[in-house]
Amino acid sequence: MRRNQLRQSADGGKTFSQPIAPPGSVGSDFNSWDPALAVGPDGTVYASFMRAKDSQWYPVVDASFDYGQTFVQSVPLIPPNSKNWGDRDFIAVGPATKANPHGTIYVTYDYGPERTSVTFICASSGSCAFLTSDLNVVLQQSTDGGLSWSPCRTSAPGFRLAAATVGRWSSIRVVESTCCIRDTTSTTRRPTR
Repeated sequence: MRRNQLRQSADGGKTFSQPIAPPGSVGSDFNSWDPALAVGPDGTVYASFMRAKDSQWYPVVDASFDYGQTFVQSVPLIPPNSKNWGDRDFIAVGPATKANPHGTIYVTYDYGPERTSVTFICASSGSCAFLTSDLNVVLQQSTDGGLSWSPCRTSAPGFRLAAATVGRWSSIRVVESTCCIRDTTSTTRRPTR
């Protein structure tokens, strides 16, 4: 059984510390997956990952206030639908402002309101992709160091994947894929625009 684990390097990657597991990362790879990291302007390290619990799949954001030595804050971003589907989170942090010294934290992830409607196509190697469903890329943000989060906002309705980045002057960019499935009986893709 493995969990999301983090290691630190203080010598440019020549050596690494013993692994630590963020507090919200529990169980096996099936229960917790897709780790991502971001560092805030005040040095806070944020570790996000997906979690499956009580019939829901959602991101969790853990925070370290000592540059990744320990993670003492864990906040699940539980969606309103009781049998939702979620996958592949991304996290980014904006610059500090007078009103928000932590910087605004952004999390995007793939979301579907009903997990039973998601179908997959899998290669013989075991890697899978989404075939059909009501999937969206959603965005949530926090302005208080990750203690509380905005409700899910759809940023890309339909079948797309996205990653969040924060640009100059706190502009958020959600980079979306430009393909969708044209024929659900094959893996043929076509541009959406």
